[in-house]
Amino acid sequence: MIGIVTAMETEAEPFLRGGVAVKEKINGKSFYLLEGADAVLTVCGVGKVNAAFATATLVSRYNPDIILNCGVSGGLQNVSVFDVVVADGCVQHDVDTSPLGDPVGFVSTVNTIVFPTDKELSEKIIASGDCKRGISASGEQFIASAEKKKRIIDVFGATICDMESGAVAQCAYIAGKKFVCVRCVSDCGDGQAPTDYGKFCKDASEKLFEAVRPIFAE
Repeated sequence: MIGIVTAMETEAEPFLRGGVAVKEKINGKSFYLLEGADAVLTVCGVGKVNAAFATATLVSRYNPDIILNCGVSGGLQNVSVFDVVVADGCVQHDVDTSPLGDPVGFVSTVNTIVFPTDKELSEKIIASGDCKRGISASGEQFIASAEKKKRIIDVFGATICDMESGAVAQCAYIAGKKFVCVRCVSDCGDGQAPTDYGKFCKDASEKLFEAVRPIFAE
C-alpha cells in the first residue's frame, strides 16, 4: 500500500477525482482509501507538526509500505514555476542546535541532516516524465524573501522549499518505510511568491498528480 500525504485539499483533489472507497476521520485528520488503487491519502494540514502527526497516524492505522509526500513548493535555484522536482533527500532548514556544536539542520535523536528518499521509486518517476531532482528543504515558514532563500541555498544546497516534507521524511525514516517526495514548483520563494502561489497552486497540483502516476496507479 502507498500512503500519500498532502498538506492541502487543492493538492489532494486530483487524487480524489478517481473515487474514494472509504473515508475515515482519525484524530481530526481525514483519510481516504482510493478507488481502484492500493493507496490511502491524508490531507495533513500545513506545517511540520500537522505533517508529522498525520503521517504517524497514517503509519499506525494503515501501515503502508511506501510513504509518498507530494504537493507544491517554492523554487530556490535552477527551477521555474511548474517544474516537477523529485527529491534526492529532505532537510529541515529551521532546525539549528549549532550553538551546542551540531551542524545546522542536524535532527537529534535520529542524528540525521538529510533524510533519504527511495532511489528505485524516485528513478521510476524521473524516467517516466520531465522531472528535475534536488534537495527539498522544509520549515515552519513560507519563504518569500531573497535573504531567507539565499540562506537555505547556502547552507543546504536545496532546490525547493516547503513546509512539510522534512517532517514526513523523518516519520518515514523512524518507521522504516520507503519514502518518496515529489513536488511541483508554484512560486520562486521571492517577494512575488505569495501572488504566484495563489495563481499557480491549482495547476501545479494537477501537473504533480500526472508526474506521480507511475507509482500511485500501481
